[in-house]
This record gives sequence, C-alpha cells and structure tokens, in this order.
Amino acid sequence: MASSQTNAGIKAFTSAEALAANRRVKLSTGALTVEYADAGAAAIGVTQHACASGDPVSVKLTNVGGTVKICAADTFAVAATLYGANDGKVSDTSSGTAYYYACEECTGAGDMIECIPIV
Repeated sequence: MASSQTNAGIKAFTSAEALAANRRVKLSTGALTVEYADAGAAAIGVTQHACASGDPVSVKLTNVGGTVKICAADTFAVAATLYGANDGKVSDTSSGTAYYYACEECTGAGDMIECIPIV
C-alpha cells in the first residue's frame, strides 16, 4: 500500500496484525505498518476501526490533539492517569510513561473510555 496523506489527523496504514477498534498502535519494526502498542510502549495513535492483518486501518494520530476513545484493560476512576497496557489498551496501573487522563469512570474491562492525551 502506498503512503497516504493525513486528513484532519487520521492517517491510513497497513496492519501488521489483526487489530480491534479504539486501540493504541505503534509502527512495526522496519516497516510502515502498525501493530498494538503494549504495556510500556509509546503509540503513534489509536485505531478507528477493526481490521484483519494486512488490511488498511485508519489511525487517529496522537499529535493532533483532542480527546480519543480507547479500550480499557481494567477499571479506574474519572481523572485517572492512564498508561499503555497490552493489546493497545489503557490502564491506571503504572507502566512506563503516562499517556492519558480518563474523562470518565471505567466500570469494566473492555469499556471504551474517552481520554485526554497528556502533552
């Protein structure tokens, strides 16, 4: 897939693995493809839809600002400081750098929570 231009903070990438919607992703090593950003890993953005491995996926880039919905790995309170968790999710369990603040309470793992990026 040829590289695409960004459009209001959304950029198309090829997925290096099957991806779910609303998950943090990073660039794959040595390729312009994306894969889940696991615990402790920095992300380039958040997937906007699910896709199979090798398919195009739209990613809202982290550097564009605004809030974003991300899948939670566990429960946490409103205004919690959030870190990266496995499979592109977020958690209030400290793991590396803090990336977001929770705009709402998370009552169950797998909930989609609105988050504010920490800049």
